[in-house]
Amino acid sequence: MTKDPIDVGTAAHRACRASGRAVTVADAAKILKISAADVRRELRAGAPVVDRGGRGRGRSTLVDPAALAEFRSTRQSGCAPGVLLAIAQEIPQLIAGAIDQAFVESDGQHKRHLAAPLAAAWYLATCSVLDRMRRDAPDIAEPAEIPEKINRLRVILGSSGRLAPSSQRKA
Repeated sequence: MTKDPIDVGTAAHRACRASGRAVTVADAAKILKISAADVRRELRAGAPVVDRGGRGRGRSTLVDPAALAEFRSTRQSGCAPGVLLAIAQEIPQLIAGAIDQAFVESDGQHKRHLAAPLAAAWYLATCSVLDRMRRDAPDIAEPAEIPEKINRLRVILGSSGRLAPSSQRKA
């Protein structure tokens, strides 16, 4: 006696198939115009799965093609633009913290003379990192303000400090 194809598989499989958002690996490959091996490779890499499936008839792995396509595009670009925007807002403070730590840990009678190169290093490092991030997320803005730790270095510099504020930076 053979089972009716509609009754094959678990209740989760039937519900996913009925919703129309989940398809088999082979169908997802056809929809995305990639090979089934590529779909399986993405699943091993952590792509979202509707139902992992199992052995036996009617227990195939089910995938949401839209979620898989989004996973692939995020993975190919390296990071989601929203994540890059969030990280970009933290970069100036993170680099400023590292620069300040370097200044605090330096010692000697010429410590004051380190303020200028360290402030310039913050500016160059911050701009370089943000410029690189703009290749993947062009909406990343210039830092709104110079962090307090870097402003403190600028005060140590006195009138000889020539660190340009980010608003005056040339493109």
